Amino acid sequence: MQRHIIGVLAAAFLMGAVVIRFSPLGEIYAADIGGFLLRLGLIFGLWWLALPALSRLPGWLVITVLVSAVVLVVRPKFWLLCVPLVIVLAILKPRWGAKR
Repeated sequence: MQRHIIGVLAAAFLMGAVVIRFSPLGEIYAADIGGFLLRLGLIFGLWWLALPALSRLPGWLVITVLVSAVVLVVRPKFWLLCVPLVIVLAILKPRWGAKR
């Protein structure tokens, strides 16, 4: 996905959150939908800002973080294992293809 599309989506989500928040329609769900759009807009905005740096990350680190995120979604109490493991792996920088 190209960077400008992510930026446009972030702006659209943030504008949608503002419109939903200040619209007189459906006060019951306005907070829920507005909060959802606000969170999406913030996440997409952060993704848009981080995209150039994310393209330079090594593949093993991306896979490790994604697997850790899935484990934390399924079993939240495993954060005591996952977070230090990712930090240690990032510091030690495994070299699977390095010549000896």
